[in-house]
Amino acid sequence: MDTYTALTATLFSLVLIAVLLRARGRPDRVMTPVALFVGVEVLAVWPALFPTEGSIMDVVGAFPLLLAVIGLVGMVTFYIMFGGAEADATVWRGVQQRPTADQSKSLTKGLALLVACLVVLGVVSFKGLPVILTGGLGSLFDPVGNADQVALIRETRLSLTKGHTLLGDAYAGQGFINATCEVGWRVAVIVATLAWSWNRTRSSLLAMLLVDALAFVFLASAGSRSPVILCGIAGIAAIAVRYRLTPKHIAGGMLLAFSLMLLISPLSKGAAGGETLVERSAAVAQRVTDGNGQNNAQIVRLVNSGSLEIENGGLFVERLKAMVPGTSSGEPFALRVTRLAYGSTEQTTGYATPTQYGLLYADGGPVGVIAGYLASGCLLALAWKRIVRIRSPLGAVVAVEGSILLGLVSVSGIHGLLSAAPLTALAVLIAAGPHCWSTLAGMIVRPPTKIKQAV
Repeated sequence: MDTYTALTATLFSLVLIAVLLRARGRPDRVMTPVALFVGVEVLAVWPALFPTEGSIMDVVGAFPLLLAVIGLVGMVTFYIMFGGAEADATVWRGVQQRPTADQSKSLTKGLALLVACLVVLGVVSFKGLPVILTGGLGSLFDPVGNADQVALIRETRLSLTKGHTLLGDAYAGQGFINATCEVGWRVAVIVATLAWSWNRTRSSLLAMLLVDALAFVFLASAGSRSPVILCGIAGIAAIAVRYRLTPKHIAGGMLLAFSLMLLISPLSKGAAGGETLVERSAAVAQRVTDGNGQNNAQIVRLVNSGSLEIENGGLFVERLKAMVPGTSSGEPFALRVTRLAYGSTEQTTGYATPTQYGLLYADGGPVGVIAGYLASGCLLALAWKRIVRIRSPLGAVVAVEGSILLGLVSVSGIHGLLSAAPLTALAVLIAAGPHCWSTLAGMIVRPPTKIKQAV
């Protein structure tokens, strides 16, 4: 990489860091969605785009990296311009935002119903008990000695996520079911963690630990790592909403998250996920900095060489259709990239899934990247401002899950947010319990005669 490129990237990075630290001089403002967005971009997108010697970008040049940096700075700038940095998310720390006795009972019943639905859905999907409960846990500690269980987890992942495209199985809404389980367990973890923070009783602690354990069992048995990690992030984010975290707490949370990543690294990779601590650490670092980002680099190479045509918005529609039960959108874009860039076999359980950067580049070229990132900044700001106005106990649940969904736009793109939002709303509604249901039913049966403008 030439000196000019290095200096330019460094300058933009310093500006971005300064913007995040200052946030218009209001350190009391919480910038949760944009912080997650920026963290994913810098760790997972930028490294693979550096034109180092012998890399894919060495041939393409430094422009894709500069495009990524400029897009991220534009995104943060628009986030601040549209008031995202001014939204104060500390309101749920006050005593007045604690749930009443009736609200607490309602949340308990709603959480129990949500967990029961997820357990039933999981058992139906797995056609029995989750793999982790039938001996699969040993594969995480010793993937070589438990090769049969590792193979079973891989087969489970293949059948649950990609069997209809790679094995010719009929599509039966797998995308919808998987998304429902991932979002549902994350919401369950959030509600259980918040309930413990409000009650601080032994029963609430045991309930939280039980929900965490069930979420791990069902999500890990599906063979995917990111849903498990996101549940961990959700739990930490719930604590952050309720309490002001010190650097010691943040460091402890990061250590816990990294330990979880080390534990589940063999999922879908088997022994390739690492046996020793050093191997697993290297595998985790490689997965974070060179996983989906490498797919971005491949897309840039394929588009620039003419092997992959720009879709002009077609990918946006395709990925929305994939979430509709019983509807097949054809060969997924990520599978096409896998075949063009890496080749694939019937044993392939992973697609070359890019982040938003790669999707935008394939859908609209450099102009599409800039437009998409600016739109992301605007969307994050407007949505986050709206979320922090919900100053009830249920609002804390919405804030935690909302901040994660908004931050993950960096990975899923805006279309991913649109497809996940209805499932999130359903999960939150179930978790709210009878108190919320009766209120909504009353509004439907006896709608208010006057609608007051929201302040």
